[in-house]
Amino acid sequence: MTTSETLPPYTADDLLIDTVPPPTDPAAIGPGAGRFRLWIPERIRFGETDMLGHVNNAVYARWLELGRTRLFDLCGLATRYDQDAPTVMVQAELRIGYKAELRYPGLVMIATGVQRIGRSSIAIPQALYAGGVLIADSDSICVAIDRDSRRPAEVPADLRRALERYATREPAAG
Repeated sequence: MTTSETLPPYTADDLLIDTVPPPTDPAAIGPGAGRFRLWIPERIRFGETDMLGHVNNAVYARWLELGRTRLFDLCGLATRYDQDAPTVMVQAELRIGYKAELRYPGLVMIATGVQRIGRSSIAIPQALYAGGVLIADSDSICVAIDRDSRRPAEVPADLRRALERYATREPAAG
């Protein structure tokens, strides 16, 4: 009997992390939190810390990837290699601004939005919050490519419509 025969079949949806509703009081989450519509809580693990006792900077990129992947999953984009979608997304740029350090144990909130949808690219702002503090902010550009040719492709209309639900809101003037 092979290992695959002993495990029940599952899909990527079975493994997706839960999202939480946007905060009712964004100011309590941290600066700029009201812009975002997609929120994922993530537990800080001991193994994510480094010799300085804080969360290693490389972990931030993984948390941000969780937010982007969940965004694409919720919008119906194929994020698994076994799906035959003609269009897939690749990351072309990633900028992370580190604002404060995190330590184990704790909880980090991953905030994700959509700032702009171009012909073949999507601008995705993100932020990490913990304890009412902005821990990091991030901007990334993801590009739609044709699965076979690996060349830029137009963002499909149905994906475009789904992504618009997560458009970032401008902060209230004050």
